[in-house]
Amino acid sequence: MSWVGLMGRCGGWWRAVAGSAAIGNALRKIGSWDQVASLVVMFSFAFAQPLLGLLGENPEFFLAQSALRLEVVILGLLIGVALPFALGAAVWGLSRLFPRAGRAGFLALVATLGVILWVQVTEAFGVSSIFPLIAGSVVLSAGTLAIYLHSGGVRSAIRLLGVLAPLVIVANYVVLSPAAALVFPGKAAGEQTPIAIGNPVPIVMIVLDELPLASLIDSYGFIQTDLYPNVSQLADDSMWFRNASTVESNTERAIPSIVTGQHADRNRVPIASDYPETLFTLLSNVYDIRAIEPLTDLCPDSVCGEDAQDFPTTFRWHRMFSDLRIITLHVMLPEVWTSGLPPIDQNWADFGAEIDPSSYSDRAEFSLRERFDEKLTAQRAGLFGQFLRNLSVPPGSRPPFNFLHLLLPHQPWSYLPDGRKHGAPLPVAAGDGHGWVSDEWLVNQIYQQHLLQVQYTDRLIGLAIDRMRELGSYDESLIVVMADHGITFRPGVERRRGITDDSLGDIAAVPLLMKFPGGEPRGVDDYRAELTDIVPTIADLIEAQLTWETTGHSLLSDQRPPRAQSSINSGAITFGVSGQEKLEIAARKLEIFEGGDPFKLAVAGYQDLLGTQISELDIDQSLTDRATVLGLDRYEVVDLEGASIPAHLTGTLSADAEEPTVLGIALNGSIVAVTQTFMRDGDARFQAMLPPNMLRISNDIEIFRVERVGEDRRFNAVSLEN
Repeated sequence: MSWVGLMGRCGGWWRAVAGSAAIGNALRKIGSWDQVASLVVMFSFAFAQPLLGLLGENPEFFLAQSALRLEVVILGLLIGVALPFALGAAVWGLSRLFPRAGRAGFLALVATLGVILWVQVTEAFGVSSIFPLIAGSVVLSAGTLAIYLHSGGVRSAIRLLGVLAPLVIVANYVVLSPAAALVFPGKAAGEQTPIAIGNPVPIVMIVLDELPLASLIDSYGFIQTDLYPNVSQLADDSMWFRNASTVESNTERAIPSIVTGQHADRNRVPIASDYPETLFTLLSNVYDIRAIEPLTDLCPDSVCGEDAQDFPTTFRWHRMFSDLRIITLHVMLPEVWTSGLPPIDQNWADFGAEIDPSSYSDRAEFSLRERFDEKLTAQRAGLFGQFLRNLSVPPGSRPPFNFLHLLLPHQPWSYLPDGRKHGAPLPVAAGDGHGWVSDEWLVNQIYQQHLLQVQYTDRLIGLAIDRMRELGSYDESLIVVMADHGITFRPGVERRRGITDDSLGDIAAVPLLMKFPGGEPRGVDDYRAELTDIVPTIADLIEAQLTWETTGHSLLSDQRPPRAQSSINSGAITFGVSGQEKLEIAARKLEIFEGGDPFKLAVAGYQDLLGTQISELDIDQSLTDRATVLGLDRYEVVDLEGASIPAHLTGTLSADAEEPTVLGIALNGSIVAVTQTFMRDGDARFQAMLPPNMLRISNDIEIFRVERVGEDRRFNAVSLEN
């Protein structure tokens, strides 16, 4: 049957019960259990199954939430059993007290759930235009309701489904989905046969997230000391494997590869039972292991305990429900209505965190007011604080192994180099959430935010080094710092971590520094190291015999094999070992940002304006253009000591500006940014990052249009309003 025919048939069914008398008579035939069962079934298929199916296929969500095993099960029972039966019971109770209101409520709920269900089904068949999608779903829902009201056989089947559907959906989620590995971890991990360790030195391992080596270096392959002094200092004391490569472009497989020395299995979940042989289990009988894993659970409970990253139960559940609210809206709403929602494919948790709520002031679809903003935005810094406390634990009879997976400089890009928040909203350049838009200027502005956050990450590494020096443990420790993978900032790419010839240097080339006890060996080694080499190198240093085979090799060995090529993502992509790609990426970075300084970003051809005093320019003050600056009054009184500072300026130009318009932005008399407009929702918008060291308690913001007239430039002042 064609779509047109099906919709016509459904329309006919609906007309058959369209009269209020017909509906009332049909509803009176439906018993109380029929009402409850039908609501349970509709809720199960429209809401519980899509949501639990998505969560079950992505167990990393629960790892990122620090959820305990019982909490994974409880969530499934809440969504799959408690909510649908509570909904049915509420309507049943209403019908007992107020029969007419109960029938109306039942009818409205079944129809609404039917529309939600048919929207998902219709989208699955490729319908994306909003009018046919909604209209078709309404008609199909009406037809479904009409069949239900007039068919005793359908109601009989639904009575049975009312019992079976929740049980099957929850059982599939708890027992059969990938998330089942969290509930039933299977073989106990951590029961490692005791091994002899001849050189049990203290070990500190920091895994950075989403950091290309090119972000740290110049076009000759040297770390930019003026921008990243702490990484540079560590490199001076370390063996820097400058040509290192990751083996996976996704965190959930890169971290297991790092701690096992093997290529990750795509069918495994990053938990201890799926990876029973890791660096954690190898060292568990000798070392005092303190591991912070916000996205994985590879250190067994018997070694690290089943902690919840020190988050209280109430906070974990509030955070989980906050994220589930966003996930639910993505699942239930038509895709064309989800563009204003925070994306759920860029992080495993805290989907709405670290976003300026004012950026959603014109989006009725979503509000962030009820979120625990401060706790959520502080999570990454909080985990680092916990790591510093772990470093400070007085040494006991066992040598310490401190492990940290630091979720930096991974997006969201929120931090300035000194650790304050700049307040930028979700990146406009994100496109569909997977790649970048084709507007190079917008992508460069996100690149700028990334580099600022890399500088903040460098600051944290400096704090860790300082703490170890204060404790007297720096010299004697093995310190390993690496990144799990990189990210590309090339406009128009479909995936930010998709491996292509152009993005190879962004994603595969990562920093790998190993500071050995006593500071030797040290230097720069351009051997093609891979992240799977870390475990065998550590085993070699501490004189431990590995109890499993690794694909990596000790980087300390004189017999390490020469590598003619490397591969990534389980061999999906193979590439050479020259490392030239990262130098090309670094050279491109320096073309965009003078000297690599993020605050030196300007529209091409206008970089010379940065730092110019506006008193030196001939600016037309006729004020023919107007601009609305979001939160302009914030600059009248700025808390220079606060946790956030209005370094990100954004607004709308009221002039006719279909083509990009170049705008100069002056702060307290000096030009600090040269940006350009972009079209969004019919408005000519602009944004720019202001150097925080140029902000005062009270500030004067001036914006002017810049136009080329032959070889000259013309400057026109723009009037500003809040």
